[in-house]
Amino acid sequence: PRLAKASFSMLLARRRGHGCSAAALLIWATVLVLEVACQQKNDHYKILGVKKDSKDREIKKAYHKLALKHHPDKSNDCKKSQESPQCKRANRVFMKISLAYETLSNPEKKRYYDQTGFDDPSHAQQHSNQQRRGGGGGGNQGGGNPF
Repeated sequence: PRLAKASFSMLLARRRGHGCSAAALLIWATVLVLEVACQQKNDHYKILGVKKDSKDREIKKAYHKLALKHHPDKSNDCKKSQESPQCKRANRVFMKISLAYETLSNPEKKRYYDQTGFDDPSHAQQHSNQQRRGGGGGGNQGGGNPF
């Protein structure tokens, strides 16, 4: 929400000098809100169930608990068939947990994530390129909340 408010204020200040129409501002604001909503869906802190001010030990503990619970090798569905939808879902959930931990356990990556909402500059660039091409907000490819 703070990011959206700051971005909208900056845009408004920039666009006033360029004579941008109210309709264009409204469209841009809608896109910004949707982007923020998509980013929040994959919030690493929410995935691990920790607060932003959590210590490294708390993040690691949360990761280990979730990794044990959601690891594909522990899933009965994956033992039956690696190609089952339930096994593929278990893999996606585990990958999200792993990415969240990888980002939040590295001080540099965590600082970048906290500032931008992206894991690293390459993800931010991919997102920017996708927006320029008219692509969607990305997000959860399997549909539905993985948790």
